[in-house]
Amino acid sequence: MKQKNDELAYSQQDLLALVDSLRLELRVKDSRLRDMEEYMDNLISRVMERNPELLAAPLARNKSQRRYF
Repeated sequence: MKQKNDELAYSQQDLLALVDSLRLELRVKDSRLRDMEEYMDNLISRVMERNPELLAAPLARNKSQRRYF
């Protein structure tokens, strides 16, 4: 990294290293997301098989009974 007129100037090598680092970070996050999606799919499948009533939407509640996450 070089200083130039009080601005940061990155070399081509610095930028390529940054791109590689960001690509790796993205691959890791994508992998974690896929793992989490697979886990959630499996969890919902098990609930549907064993206790589907847990997934049933409750009857309409009045506004004072509504809960939000």
